[in-house]
Amino acid sequence: MADYKPEIYFIGQIVGGSDFPTDLDGLFVEASLKYGENWKLIEKTSTIQTHTSYPDDEGFFVFAHPFDFYFICESVQGWPKLNIKVWRLDQYGKLDNIAYGIINLPNETGSFDLECPTWRPMSGWREESYNYYLGGPPKLVNSDPIVRDLNKRRFLTSMSSGSIHIHCEVLMKGYRDSFISGDQ
Repeated sequence: MADYKPEIYFIGQIVGGSDFPTDLDGLFVEASLKYGENWKLIEKTSTIQTHTSYPDDEGFFVFAHPFDFYFICESVQGWPKLNIKVWRLDQYGKLDNIAYGIINLPNETGSFDLECPTWRPMSGWREESYNYYLGGPPKLVNSDPIVRDLNKRRFLTSMSSGSIHIHCEVLMKGYRDSFISGDQ
């Protein structure tokens, strides 16, 4: 058998955001790919950023920002996921990171509408009161608890912060013929 590796395409868009606690401020999303060492990203970039969007009458933020990720893989371990950060641009031009989220990309062919719930860290009542009046929610100093260290993640106190909606088409080429398993 030839040294052939399966190809996987993730094509789609960050559709928008809903239920974020902001009225007049704009939001934009920064999304970065996280994947294992058995995966190789071909072409394109692993980080995308949407434009700033303002809410419609129902409070939905429309981004409609496309993405196109093309991988060659040797194992299903380290399946790609999107690490999401939601940023707020207030009326004074101040930027605040207001939410974090992570979502696995689909692991089968087809068309998928995904919803990534987001959260933000919480601090004590005094800091929360200060942040309410002066802006600027608490931020993570280190993003390891989100992506890498599951033991640290359970010690974070957080609250829900809205959802990011993603549409993703998954195409696989040579996947069934490759004898890939999770044991590799």
